[in-house]
Amino acid sequence: MIEIRDCREDEAGLLGQIEERAHAIFPDGLISEHLENYPLVYLERARIHGSLLVACNQHDIVGFAVAEMREDSYHLFLLAVLPEWGRQGIGSALLDRI
Repeated sequence: MIEIRDCREDEAGLLGQIEERAHAIFPDGLISEHLENYPLVYLERARIHGSLLVACNQHDIVGFAVAEMREDSYHLFLLAVLPEWGRQGIGSALLDRI
């Protein structure tokens, strides 16, 4: 079972590895270099503002999403799911929660 929840203070530093592994499944050049390695300072700011969600199995974080409210709708900055957890509705569950 996957739980979608707010990211905890001690977890933001783990998300870079998830992002890196999620990007690795795409061909070179498909993801712009300036989007790779979302800076930890932005993840930490999103966490403080309640804009950083994580998807967890019983033991580990398997995906996350960063979104921000802009005017009357949310803007999705980043969505990443570990490749081995892909195609199981985790990305959709993160979007639904946002």
